Amino acid sequence: MKEQILKWLSQEQDWKVEVSTDPYYYFTCLVRLSESMGCNICIENHIERVNVIGNAILSQSDRINYKLSAEKDEFWIDLRMNLIYVGINVAAIPDIESLESIQLTKPIYFDGLSQDKLIDVILRVTDALELAELIFRSFSDAMSQQLQKS
Repeated sequence: MKEQILKWLSQEQDWKVEVSTDPYYYFTCLVRLSESMGCNICIENHIERVNVIGNAILSQSDRINYKLSAEKDEFWIDLRMNLIYVGINVAAIPDIESLESIQLTKPIYFDGLSQDKLIDVILRVTDALELAELIFRSFSDAMSQQLQKS
């Protein structure tokens, strides 16, 4: 399966693929669609599933604004409502109160895996990453303005 995935990814001309190792996965690679955008492709050890994972890592100032905010629930509701329609799962890393990054995932089970499906999910996850960053930026800017008014 990993050879097939690498073959499919190699056909995308502008994408860069870096294979890596992770003890939790049978196979992992980082796919860079651009200098600033990419996602991980991971095949689980004991489940016939490929996970496409994108991580949006927050800056120190964003973490502080988030931690000081009383509106965290509104941010998560807004983000989840926007991502539910594209079938992307979202998680706060390490948790909602101590947010350091936002993880977006979309699984593909082997029986539904095809080149078209994989490429579609990669594009959906990276689009969702951009959307999450825009929603967070709007949230962070609003929190900064509230803190300045206080």
